[in-house]
Amino acid sequence: MISSSSRAVFVFRFYACAGYVLCFSYALLLICFRKVKAVRAGSVTFSFVHIIGALLLYISTELKFDLLTEQKCAGIVWLHLLGYTLIVSSSIVKNARIYLIYSGNKFSKERLSDLYSLRWMCVPVLGEVVSKCFQCMSN
Repeated sequence: MISSSSRAVFVFRFYACAGYVLCFSYALLLICFRKVKAVRAGSVTFSFVHIIGALLLYISTELKFDLLTEQKCAGIVWLHLLGYTLIVSSSIVKNARIYLIYSGNKFSKERLSDLYSLRWMCVPVLGEVVSKCFQCMSN
């Protein structure tokens, strides 16, 4: 356990707060400029999923300090896994969608839309949640 008055805790909390500010600033910019063609090309929906995943990772960093309980440790693991899975799965699905667009295959616009692609992103997230639930129930 690291005491909350140490310099290392201050540094971690400073970077976590800077991460919060960056995530919320990025979200605000996405909301303000979501109609701009360059922003739309970056897929606003997947960018928001990245922001949510990053926020979950920053929150898990905050839980590591002060008194660690069993619930805090479980929360840290859940937030780490869910945040990381959101970031990685949205990146994979976004890149797969770009590949399908430029590979020359003829897909309908519905199959390449953000909502349709989010379905594929939910598969690893739900798999992670279900496996973690089974692990928690077995303990």
